[in-house]
Amino acid sequence: MRGRRELLEEYADRAVRAEAEREREAGRKVQEERVRIARELHDVVAHTVSAMTVQAAVALDALDKRPDLARAAMSQVRASGREAVRELPTGTAQPRRTGPAPTDTVRPTDTA
Repeated sequence: MRGRRELLEEYADRAVRAEAEREREAGRKVQEERVRIARELHDVVAHTVSAMTVQAAVALDALDKRPDLARAAMSQVRASGREAVRELPTGTAQPRRTGPAPTDTVRPTDTA
């Protein structure tokens, strides 16, 4: 009887350890996906901001001689800015953090 009880306890312990390992692995995968999404978002927003910078330079160069071109460039800057803001996650859409913060994530900046 003693041997069977010990065997059952060992099986139960193994099951508990296996479940804990599955949970750790699932958490690790979630964290990796969060980092991937943050990097992708960073790339998209960085590209948009670069385009906005080019359009703003066009507007500044054209301001005195071609106000129509400057206006069009600034309209594009505004449209790009709005698109970038739409790409950013809202407070309710951000995934909840369940573990320690990753060291290489995108941090929001003040848009004012």
